[in-house]
Parts: sequence; C-alpha cells; structure tokens
Amino acid sequence: VPIQGPVFTRNMSHPLAMSMPAKESRDVPTLALKEPPSHHPEYAALCKAWCFFEASYRGGAAYKSAKDADGKDVFVQHELESPTGAERRKRLACYRNYCRPTCDKFAAYVFTSSHIGRSDEPAFLEWSNDVTGYGTPLEEFIRQASLYSTILGRWFTLADTTKNADRTTVAQVKAAGDRMLLAHLHPSR
Repeated sequence: VPIQGPVFTRNMSHPLAMSMPAKESRDVPTLALKEPPSHHPEYAALCKAWCFFEASYRGGAAYKSAKDADGKDVFVQHELESPTGAERRKRLACYRNYCRPTCDKFAAYVFTSSHIGRSDEPAFLEWSNDVTGYGTPLEEFIRQASLYSTILGRWFTLADTTKNADRTTVAQVKAAGDRMLLAHLHPSR
C-alpha cells in the first residue's frame, strides 16, 4: 500500500525517513524537528519480524524469498532436493495470501462511515483537507496509518509544525502561513 504524502524529517536521508517519490518543484515547508534517534528503541529485536509481516502482507514472489521473524528462509529446500529442483519448486510454488485480505477487510470495516474530522471550525476543515502538505486528507492519512498498524503491529505518526521560534503570536503564524503537518514514520526506520 503506497503511502500518500511525505514522511518528514529535517534530513530526508535520515534513517527514520521513508523513501518518497520526488514531487513537483514546489516548495514544501521544512519541519522544525529535533534530530530523532537513529533507530526505534526495539529495532534490533523487531526488525526481522516487521520485514516478515510486510512480506506476508505483500505476498507473491518476494514472500518466497523472504526471511521469517526468526531470520530463517520462508521457503525451505528439502534435504535430498537439488538446488535446481528447489529453485524450480520455488518458482512454481503458489501460496495463498490471507494476510492482505484480512488486514484490508479490517481496515475497511474500521472506516465504513466517515467520522473523522467532524467540525464546523473553518481552520480545522481547511487543515483536514491536506494534513501532509501533499494534499492527503486527514481521513486517508488515518486510514493508511490504521492499515499499516494492522500489518506491523505498530505505526508512528509525527506531528510537527512549520512555525519557527521567530513567530510567536497567532497573527505572525497566520501571516507566515504556518501550519501543522502530519507524517508517517515506519517503525523500522
């Protein structure tokens, strides 16, 4: 499931930043973000599991080449099987993927009715139509976060602002066009 919108950090090459496709040459505000830790606190223990969960969700050929949560190959060569025979069996193997439909169905059920962002406040309505700076509405952003938390067991969202220390009053913030932005943070980044 491709994430729509940015995954912000101060330095987009930082390990916590997910790779994002290049957008148009328009400027997107840079967030005032303190340098985060290089990895999630449980990264070493959980990275293999997160990779396996994603491979299980995606299915297909990548799943057959994946490692399980213990770091062992998902596709196992039989004891007396030749390497050529194992490659052929791997190529022809077809696994039914129940992870993707289960996660997708659960996420769709959670969002059967639109109940996110109900407010008459004009500023909130304007912000909720573009919470990332790339045109992602609040409901779609939360839908993506919910789906990924179902797949991985956890998901992180960064909330930050384009406001800097020079602008302290509401009038200065409004005049500068500062706003709050949300970004997805993959737990393994």
